Amino acid sequence: MCVFRKISRCARASAGRLTHMLTGGAVVAAAIIAATPGAFAQSSPGPAPKKATAASKKPVTPAPVKLVPQQQPQEPETLAVTSASTPSYRIEKEDVLDVVVTERPEYSKSAEVLPDGTISYPRLGQVYVVGMTLGDLERRIFKELDRLFVNPEITVSVRQRRVRQVSIVGDGVRMTGKQVMRDGWRVLDVIAAAGGLVTSRPELLSAHLLKPKEGGMVAIDLKKLMANDATQNLLVEQDDVLTVQTRPVSETQVQVLGQVGKPGSFVYPEDASVIRLITEAGGPTAAASLSEATIERSGKTIKVDLREAYRSGTDPEGVSLLPGDRLVIPENKRYVYVFGAVGKPGMMVYPDDRKLTVASILGETIVSVQNAEYKRTQLMRQKADGTAQTTIVNGEELIDKGNFSLDVPVEPGDVVYVPFKKGRRSVLGESMGLINVLPALGWLFNGGMF
Repeated sequence: MCVFRKISRCARASAGRLTHMLTGGAVVAAAIIAATPGAFAQSSPGPAPKKATAASKKPVTPAPVKLVPQQQPQEPETLAVTSASTPSYRIEKEDVLDVVVTERPEYSKSAEVLPDGTISYPRLGQVYVVGMTLGDLERRIFKELDRLFVNPEITVSVRQRRVRQVSIVGDGVRMTGKQVMRDGWRVLDVIAAAGGLVTSRPELLSAHLLKPKEGGMVAIDLKKLMANDATQNLLVEQDDVLTVQTRPVSETQVQVLGQVGKPGSFVYPEDASVIRLITEAGGPTAAASLSEATIERSGKTIKVDLREAYRSGTDPEGVSLLPGDRLVIPENKRYVYVFGAVGKPGMMVYPDDRKLTVASILGETIVSVQNAEYKRTQLMRQKADGTAQTTIVNGEELIDKGNFSLDVPVEPGDVVYVPFKKGRRSVLGESMGLINVLPALGWLFNGGMF
């Protein structure tokens, strides 16, 4: 019994080793057969005579044959390892095709698509294949071989594809040149491969897609494209050229001139804001007249009062910039004239952002109380006939007692005169600044002041 058990164990072990060897051998054989289709096919003594029946003329859809591509040295500038085995793939120049006819090795071959768009194939000679799908070529070969064999099984696949390239040029992207493209590439893919746009504001750039095969050019709206507008994300093809360029200065910039901290040209504000542009230009100077600002556009001048808008930081309703506009902030040339017993006689700029009164002027010019007869302060204004109109203001009641009901508005061009007390120096002696502005104040002499 012991001997039988030992023999049984040995037999089982031997059987297991045999099974393992047979199984391993089958796997290896299967791999070799898969790697070399038709190598182990039984040879046929010759073609069987064909019967002229309607059924024999119908093509049989061949079962797909999976091939293990052979490792071939590649030229980087012309070949790629990308596989295209779908029947709808369209053949291009320099593609390398594999044609496999099951059990007919003499008709199985590899062929490179020549520069003239043809391949050489038995019984067909030179066949123009560029633009055909793989399915089209299979049917073309089937039609010829079906005359010799009964329902030949034909598979056409692409072993190696030509490197398909698209070009991108212009100063609107970070990298220019040719890009190796993949199937299904669109405009956004090309821009991404070029490192992206040089600005976060695509509206400052222009783009066009040149399609040599179609002989046309399509404009691309980059702002819409970057906002995921699918109508602008066009499909690109081999040899297409995408140009992305900065727009001309007249289409991307605006100018600020006059009384601002940094006059010059600026990139058109994304929100078309006048106030934002003034802020970028350093803000208005003390001599700026925001009430008389203008926008010059295409030969036209648009007047705009920016005083309240600048104070609030909100653009005036209905006012916005366009590329190429010129914003002009003029100098404030409105003055009032202050003379007599004051500490700062002469011209005083009339503020652009507020109204002046006699009280505010007396406060700002520092009246010399010891010498001033300021209860007889005079406000003089030119009338329509060119003569002077004089209003007496009791500055003593106004300033010392705070009776502001006596205050009087002052307008640009007015003259405020504070008389001297008796025995003090004359008006001309104390207010030499008057001499410099006499030409502008000639109307005063018509009012009997002097």
